[in-house]
Amino acid sequence: MKRTEIKSSATDPKKIISFIVPAHNEELELAATLEAIHAAASGAAQPYRIIVVDDASADGTSEIASRARAKVVRIDRRQIAAARNAGARAAHGEVLFFVDADTRITQVHITKAIAVLDAGYAGGSAHVAMDGFVPVWGRVLLRAFGALYFGLNLGAGAFLFTTRRNFEAIGGFDEQYFAGEEV
Repeated sequence: MKRTEIKSSATDPKKIISFIVPAHNEELELAATLEAIHAAASGAAQPYRIIVVDDASADGTSEIASRARAKVVRIDRRQIAAARNAGARAAHGEVLFFVDADTRITQVHITKAIAVLDAGYAGGSAHVAMDGFVPVWGRVLLRAFGALYFGLNLGAGAFLFTTRRNFEAIGGFDEQYFAGEEV
């Protein structure tokens, strides 16, 4: 598989996509997530870098990230907002994608996100879809969650995107919240 990654600091930062993956003890999910990001980004025809923010993991999260050619940033906060902000500080790209360590994206996610940013939108998210069998009550809750979040023009935190300029204008994720910081 062809991969388009940052080769030097001379690359124009406006053309770089930064994928920020907050992680805590994610050794079971992380490899598949990083492989999905590499596969999705390789078709986007723009240079990219993956940054995994290892937030106090006690497992092989950092090693898995390193083997997948991701930059590893270590913090000890146990808070997703702090992990996302640390990743954004380490990123060099103009477009920031925040992808949870158990979330798989495709090339369509990237190309549509870039298109809506180019059209002038501040950022966005994607609807959540679950793998495997989901019981009826789970499907009902997932639909209700999607209707509520997207009906209120909010985004699901598992996959968020924006520009660096927009991210910095709002001061990043509010670290006073333990959860729901994406709202």
